[in-house]
Amino acid sequence: GEKEVFESFGRQNAEALSKYETIITACPECYRTLAIEYKDILGVELNVKHISEVMAENLDKIKSKARGSVTYHDSCRLGRFMNVYDEPRAVLEAAGYSLVEMDDTKEDALCCGVPTWVTCNDENKKIREKKLEQALSTGAEKLVVPCPKCEIHLKCLQVDKSEEGKY
Repeated sequence: GEKEVFESFGRQNAEALSKYETIITACPECYRTLAIEYKDILGVELNVKHISEVMAENLDKIKSKARGSVTYHDSCRLGRFMNVYDEPRAVLEAAGYSLVEMDDTKEDALCCGVPTWVTCNDENKKIREKKLEQALSTGAEKLVVPCPKCEIHLKCLQVDKSEEGKY
């Protein structure tokens, strides 16, 4: 909400980052901020990629042969905001995982329930519950979450529900 602070830090960051040919981030929020907000607000264009995009460009180099099934959560920032859907899935499959999709995926995926850090209330909790119920219904052994913020919100629900043993 403090535009002047964003612009001040953004210009400092952009100056430091502009020396790199490509910036790779594992955080979808950072990816969007550096690639979109810096361009739109600061007029600074940086070549930014999400780590799944870089890994998908190098699938032949993935040596791990994991076992088991996973379901993948499409985070809002990586998916709907940056249109990165297939790359994380390709990486998981190249690593040896069996991918089991939830009912709602890609553009139709449910978010983690708290799209900003601002609120975390009963309405948000219902969205997170539905998300985890969809993940559980796949029968997958693991839920893969590409966004640290989403991970925090989904784990928060697990803690809330741990007494019931639901998640």
